[in-house]
Parts: sequence; structure tokens; C-alpha cells
Amino acid sequence: MQVLERLKIQPTKKSETKVQAIIVRVTPSKNSYNGEILGRSLVDWVAFACNKLNKKVVDFSPKSSLIELAKNNIDSSYDYSIILMSTTPLLTADTIDSIIEYAVYKDVNLCKLPVGYIVKNSYMLSGNTLDIDSLYSQNLEEFFLVESKKQYVEAEEILQSRINSFHMRNGVEIERPKNTYIGPEVDIEPGVIIMVGNVLKGHTKIGAGVILKENNVVSNSKIGADSCVAGASIEESILGRECYVSSYSTIKHSIVGDRCIIGAGCHISRYNLAASSKLNANTILGEDNK
Repeated sequence: MQVLERLKIQPTKKSETKVQAIIVRVTPSKNSYNGEILGRSLVDWVAFACNKLNKKVVDFSPKSSLIELAKNNIDSSYDYSIILMSTTPLLTADTIDSIIEYAVYKDVNLCKLPVGYIVKNSYMLSGNTLDIDSLYSQNLEEFFLVESKKQYVEAEEILQSRINSFHMRNGVEIERPKNTYIGPEVDIEPGVIIMVGNVLKGHTKIGAGVILKENNVVSNSKIGADSCVAGASIEESILGRECYVSSYSTIKHSIVGDRCIIGAGCHISRYNLAASSKLNANTILGEDNK
């Protein structure tokens, strides 16, 4: 139990500025990748940066200005509104915090961001003529606009680098980060070794001590601790602890028990494989393989 709890002393609460995030969703152009990067929409990337704030997503209307659009969606119970575009997916939570701190410290009414605004709600709703009284010009690289296919590719490289760097700081060894795809929802425990050419997608979880050799594709699956997968495809499945899966094998919608050895070229679909099983090369198991 904490000392303050034992003594029934509660720290004095500081008044907090209440901020609402209004994310303006722009319809992706035909010259894009359907508005997604690493399987997550542009809106989701911006919303993730605003995860500490109350968020509202509104569709962009070419007939109205960004300020008017925001004015029609402001919640008067908040002190400030930060107005962001879905086309800026490189924003981070640290930059959002920096913008809010800047606005509160400067006591700004309407601050122009490199893309978007932060506005004091009482000023916005006052009925007076709105004038920009401040400019925020920090972290310009995070306001990189993503609209064309080239910009999508550039943004994906940056976001993938951030994801891979996060895992490496957390004790994951990635042999060649630039040749490794790790989705934003993937959970990897420390001590994992990932070799070149791996693709990890969806809600995948990789246990401690796992070795992913070259060219695996793992999607929405769980791989148990101390397993080794060598050039296989695992989809919507659970692989137990201390398993070995050889190259060219596929496991789909299945559960594989602990300490199993799966030979090269095996195909398992909709099947529960008992613990300590050993499959010879090219074994076929499961409903979809009959």
C-alpha cells in the first residue's frame, strides 16, 4: 500500500484544461491506397495520437471552411478544441501534448498549426470575428500531408520504422528492420529474434524467446514462448510453447499444442494438434484439406 494511502493523505489535484480533438476525415483520392497505412486508417493514426483526449470525427465538407466545420462540432464543456486533418497520420502523442501546453501557456484564442488549428472554445462560440493570434511551428515533419501514393509509401516507411524501433527498445532483436513488416497491433515480448523477410499482421502475439527465421507470414495468431518458425504461414491460429514449424508449412484456424514438431510442407487447417505431436514432411491435416 502506498504511504499516502496509509496516511489517508490525498495529493492536491491540479485543475486540468479540458481539450476536445476534432478530426476532420478527408475522403481518400483515387491516387492513394484507400486511406490505410499498415492496415490502419489515416483517421485511426491521428486518433491514436490523441488517445488522451475526447475525440470526434467529422467528414470534410468542401462547401465550408475548416473553422466553420469545427465551430459546428465544438462541445462547450471543453476549454479548447484541437482541429486536425486525417491526412496527417505521422502526428504523435508528444506533439499533441506540446500543442496543448503551448496554447494554454500562451493563453491563445485561435492558433494556426502547420495543418489545422487549436482554439479556445469560448472564443470560437463568442460570435465575434475570429482572428488568428498565434502560430505553432514546431515538429513540422509530423504534419507531413499524406494524399498521393508516393506520400503513402513515405509515411508507411516512417511509421514502420517507429514500430520496429519501439520493439527493439523493448528487447526484440530484428535482423533487418527495413525488411521486416510489423503491424501496429502486434504484441512482441522481449527476447524474440526476428530474421529478415518476416510479416507480422493483425492482433498477433509473439511469446518470449521465440525465433522467427526468414520469410514467415503470421496473421492474427499467437506463438508460444521458445518456439521456432522457419519460413511458414500461420493464420488465425495458436501455436504452443517450444514448437518447431519447418519451411513451406501452413497453419490456418488451428490450435497446435506445446512441444510439437511440424515438418516441411505440412498443411494444417481447422485442426487441434495434440501436444508433443511430430508430423512428417508434407503431412496434411484438417477439414479444409480433405
